[in-house]
Amino acid sequence: MGANQEWLARAVEQEQHEVTERERRFRDGRPPLDVTGREVIVVDDGVATGSTAAAVGGWLAGAGARRRVLAVPVAPPQTASRLAHAYDDVVVLSTPAAFFAVGEFYVDFRQVTDDEVRQLLTPH
Repeated sequence: MGANQEWLARAVEQEQHEVTERERRFRDGRPPLDVTGREVIVVDDGVATGSTAAAVGGWLAGAGARRRVLAVPVAPPQTASRLAHAYDDVVVLSTPAAFFAVGEFYVDFRQVTDDEVRQLLTPH
């Protein structure tokens, strides 16, 4: 498939560049939030594997958050249980045993555009 070390290094570099660019656009010159000693509530539209939510919980712990809470409307039961290790509290409205994807629990699950994200992050 052509996925050698050179290909991997190039792919990682491109993704790092994309993350840096999005952070620049979304922050619009604002500094990162300081979570040290604060209670932080992470809200998501739902979790499937929970890997991103777990990474955020770990980052918050390392950044000195006093308390970490994850709030989601839906997650598979095993994922909700696993996330309890990354957060002080996990609030999940529904943990259906038959879970395929987060989007199956929404009538409208369109992606949010970058412009919509910037508008939501802009202080009013």
